[in-house]
Amino acid sequence: MGRTRTQGRTVITYNLFASGLPKDQHYVLCVLNVGGAPQAVADAYLNGDGKVVNVLADAEHHVAEDPINAKVFGGKGEPVQLALISDDDSLRAFTQIIPFPIEETAGPCHLSLVETGPYYFGVLIRVAGLQPGEELSIEQHSENEGGTSTGKADATGAYNAGIFPFVKGKRSGKARFAVAGKSCKIGIAFPWGEGSYQYQ
Repeated sequence: MGRTRTQGRTVITYNLFASGLPKDQHYVLCVLNVGGAPQAVADAYLNGDGKVVNVLADAEHHVAEDPINAKVFGGKGEPVQLALISDDDSLRAFTQIIPFPIEETAGPCHLSLVETGPYYFGVLIRVAGLQPGEELSIEQHSENEGGTSTGKADATGAYNAGIFPFVKGKRSGKARFAVAGKSCKIGIAFPWGEGSYQYQ
């Protein structure tokens, strides 16, 4: 819906929509940030278009619809996970927003990096656009540790890697990851530890 700059942070506002859920139910909107615990943040309903709202329109009683404006900020590659959960816990819908993605492209291949642990002590790297079952050479280093290994793309032509770049005796550093196959060669470098996280 828009973006603003507040206290040195870029805040992006989203409207949320859900499909496949009953519209005659009350839900709770929950948010999960990296390194935190899920938090219930709002009562929620779905309007006729599936938009997530705090209050449904009621023309008879002169009540206007009140959409929930999800305001999101964070660092590069940081996900914000959201869930709609019904009162009886039987209905759940989940989504993830990465307002400032870390991405690389090479030929048909696309690499994305998602922070899974604070200060990038854990990241998930996904490479898409490979051939199904393609043989891969994988290079992974953090500071002076690491090496090469082999891997294989899955049936959808993707390869996923969970990386924990911490190096004993160091409080920060830089990690590198690269995949090479017939389709492409693609890689990325990223900082971790102290000083690595910056609000965008």
